[in-house]
Amino acid sequence: IILLFVFMCNQFARYLSFVASGKYAAWVLIHIVLLQVPVLLGLLLPLGLFLGIMLGFGRLYAESEMTVLYACGFSTRQLTAITMGFACLIMIVVAILSLWVKPIMSLRSKELLSVAKSGNVLETIVPGRFQVTNNGQRVYYVEKLSHDRKRMKNVFMAQTSVEKPAPNTSAGGSKN
Repeated sequence: IILLFVFMCNQFARYLSFVASGKYAAWVLIHIVLLQVPVLLGLLLPLGLFLGIMLGFGRLYAESEMTVLYACGFSTRQLTAITMGFACLIMIVVAILSLWVKPIMSLRSKELLSVAKSGNVLETIVPGRFQVTNNGQRVYYVEKLSHDRKRMKNVFMAQTSVEKPAPNTSAGGSKN
């Protein structure tokens, strides 16, 4: 759980930089991070299982509990069977997460990011910063923005004009 939290914070910081730069709208941030949870679980569950087995058996050996288990008739084969049974359960969960859930979440994440990129420019406005639209033809600046994002103060917007080329005519007077 701690590793999952650390990795989620890493993803949050990564996408927060995109939101802060105005690439994506702010509402996308939580959705994208939550869509990453199954993917992160697929990566972290095997690591957590390995660490859990190592720490658990290490503790049992350090406190001589394994000696007591062996004295009571518990064999190494029984311990291995119990451990492998739990490992197979984790393997099935990771397989489902990796082969079925991860592609769905990746597709959903890409759809969400494409909607956020092509969304309304007003959703990506960051007050107090000059921003350029995706096509690079407009620059805008908003000094203050209300909390409900409906009122702006001191708005500046500039657009580059694209000049149309003059029609090419040949000596005969026909257009190409």
